[in-house]
Amino acid sequence: MVARSSGTVIGAILLVHCAGDAIAFSGLSSFTRSTGVGNPYAKQHVTTSAVATNNQFASNGQTWTMYGDEEGKDKFNAWSVLSTTEKWISATLSSMNKAAAAATGKSDDPYKRKEVSYACETYNDTPMIAAGIFRRIKELRQVGEEHGRDQHEDMKALTDRQREEYNPPTLRQTQVVVIPGSKVMTDRFDLFDALVQRINNARRNARDYVTDVMLDKRDADNAELDWSISVSCAHMHPKFGEKSPEQILAEMKKEEEDGEVDLNYKAYQERKMKARQSPYPTIALEMRAMPSMDFGNARPESSATQQQQQSAPNDPDDSVTSDDVQKLEALFGKSAAVEGADSKKSALHAALSETLEEVSSQTPMERAQNWVSQNDPALQSTTFLPNNVVASFTETSDPHVDAAYEFVFINLAMVLASESSKEAADASKIRQYLVMPKFLSSAATSMEKFKMEVEAIWQGWPDLEGKDVSLEVFHPEHIDADKRAPVPIFVIQLAKKY
Repeated sequence: MVARSSGTVIGAILLVHCAGDAIAFSGLSSFTRSTGVGNPYAKQHVTTSAVATNNQFASNGQTWTMYGDEEGKDKFNAWSVLSTTEKWISATLSSMNKAAAAATGKSDDPYKRKEVSYACETYNDTPMIAAGIFRRIKELRQVGEEHGRDQHEDMKALTDRQREEYNPPTLRQTQVVVIPGSKVMTDRFDLFDALVQRINNARRNARDYVTDVMLDKRDADNAELDWSISVSCAHMHPKFGEKSPEQILAEMKKEEEDGEVDLNYKAYQERKMKARQSPYPTIALEMRAMPSMDFGNARPESSATQQQQQSAPNDPDDSVTSDDVQKLEALFGKSAAVEGADSKKSALHAALSETLEEVSSQTPMERAQNWVSQNDPALQSTTFLPNNVVASFTETSDPHVDAAYEFVFINLAMVLASESSKEAADASKIRQYLVMPKFLSSAATSMEKFKMEVEAIWQGWPDLEGKDVSLEVFHPEHIDADKRAPVPIFVIQLAKKY
């Protein structure tokens, strides 16, 4: 939980357990910069919850609080990290503001128009860092959606005249997320840059997915769904702009071919890169929630549609008779209330009744587990003994793409951590089944594209070097009949190498 109040610092520390062992440590902390109100650090109230040991340290009952520098403890201090980053951003913007004032005679502080919050992600493994980025994106999207719902409720209380004159306000928020816990991310700009660029590319490609959210919006006629919510993601790094030897050589060849070098443009590029060289790997998230052009107004039918409806003749095939109504009642089982137990039922009626009973009596998780146990070749293979495959199931009911990415990478981290557990000591494979009944449930092609984006994001991660990790998709509409599961299932498999 993060509380945003001027001059207040609140943090929470969480521990994730798997098979009785601590596998991941998360320290969440944030504060909001107070601009134009004196020193934001003058009065600080610090609150922490129960703390836990990192998987790098032995679980000896001692606690680690991210404050002190006790012997044998990590020197990393989340609060000083946030303070250092905030001061660096303030100094950078101040210098740019002074330069702009000297050139144009005008001075403007962008902080005056924005609410800026700071958060620290202390994970040191790349899957959890990726999951944390998607979680922050999800949370900002939810803030924008809540703002849209509030404005929709406010409009309900207005009269028609007031509604015509009402201009819903646009909400903007900025969140700076510092990621100092991973040494490899701090040392390698190319890795951090590739992670953020691939995440942004995956988010752009997600616009083409046929999501359940999109289908619900298409079917619903609700003004609160008309809000436009966008979250942009940029990044900063201590070595931002650092180029590989190949890139430097390519630039030198280009300059040689051009025959001249624009020194002013080169100096501008250097200043631009320096402005993004933060003390730690950092991402900046900008959320904007604004109403659409026709917010609160009913969508009128086009004139062509109205003329077509007026001119269309009555089709005799569209008429409904009482006989049709009786057939529908029998189809949906309403006739069972008056018929005896020994009455004859049609084969179609019996089949539908049996299917409806089965769906209503089983949860998506139970249906997925039953189907996997009977149809997944990995569990039916005769090459390995059944106990040589460790299978586990997790479920999410969130239909949004950002939440799905977060869910996948959290489970990937769990799979990698469980490799050394006692349960997986003798296993040849670890299979994690992610049951996602409300995510892309009507689009198997979109599910396959989602799988490809996950593989693209984790490409080059040091956490996966030397590991045989693969993905698989089961879907009700899969082109392969053998992979048609009753609900969408996303599978992460780690095969051990001997």
